[in-house]
Amino acid sequence: METILFVYGTLRTGERNHAYLRSGAYYIGSTSTKPEYSILDLVDYPGLIEGGDTSIPGEVWLVSSKILAQIDTLVNVHGGLFVRRPVNLIHAFEYPVIETYFYRNM
Repeated sequence: METILFVYGTLRTGERNHAYLRSGAYYIGSTSTKPEYSILDLVDYPGLIEGGDTSIPGEVWLVSSKILAQIDTLVNVHGGLFVRRPVNLIHAFEYPVIETYFYRNM
């Protein structure tokens, strides 16, 4: 199974964790979120949160379940630091659901 994933931080092209996507994901295009979010500077990486009026730039990728599992581990989804769920984008490339990683403000 494949997932359409919006990336906005260290997974983007040219960033330090982009190798996860270079290893077999398919680049769809660049876009931004609708201006409904805020971004937190968590020192080593950004954290997207709901609420706010900022449009966050990023990239959309088609990823396999294997790559998605690796990224889930990288961003600590199972430990509760981030949660993956649908995001509202300005241009969604006609995909009904595109997911991203939201920071859980604890």
